[in-house]
Amino acid sequence: MRAYYYDDIPGDQRLPHDSGIPVDATILGVVGLRHTFVPIPVPMMGEYPTIDDICRERGYVIRDWIDVTKEGLGDIYEAKIASFFKEHMHEEEEIRYVVEGSGFFDVRGEAYQR
Repeated sequence: MRAYYYDDIPGDQRLPHDSGIPVDATILGVVGLRHTFVPIPVPMMGEYPTIDDICRERGYVIRDWIDVTKEGLGDIYEAKIASFFKEHMHEEEEIRYVVEGSGFFDVRGEAYQR
């Protein structure tokens, strides 16, 4: 996992937009972000005791799996990618699994800096 400040340069939202300024892990902790590497066995669907333990410990109820590829999303791929980039807030703490590929998560802190 890499954390960095967003560069705010207009362009394709699928590009990294890495400003080159890393975010220290202690700052992530201050804003409440927790990250854990959990090896996922193949096949992907099944029982994952480590993930179950994290969910139980943190009180997570909802889990979702999504294949963010053109093949996985079909005709709604471009619209779905665009919807991810539109700013939106989540009321509840939640868990996200990146099983394959990568994802970008915009996390805001007290200073509201991206």
